[in-house]
Amino acid sequence: MKKSIKQRGFTLVEVMVSMTLMAGIVLGSMTFFYIGSSAQFDARLHEYVLNLQEDMLEQRLAQPYLSQTPTRSGRSRWYDRQVNVYAVADDSERL
Repeated sequence: MKKSIKQRGFTLVEVMVSMTLMAGIVLGSMTFFYIGSSAQFDARLHEYVLNLQEDMLEQRLAQPYLSQTPTRSGRSRWYDRQVNVYAVADDSERL
């Protein structure tokens, strides 16, 4: 007595090939997400720095003219105040 058996399902090779293709597609799409998020971060940082510069300019323009005149050191009083607030280096390294 002979039984005819129909085999169903996928072979191991088919499963491995499909998993490899899916992994490549997922990794490729993750690269696009990474590039997009880093570009968004750069844009936000650029906007933040631009807003800081705009605020500094508005502060400078709001001061009377005499407070912006140079002192004996050649720097304006406004510049000395701003450098003390935003300086990263100590006073010995200031230009």
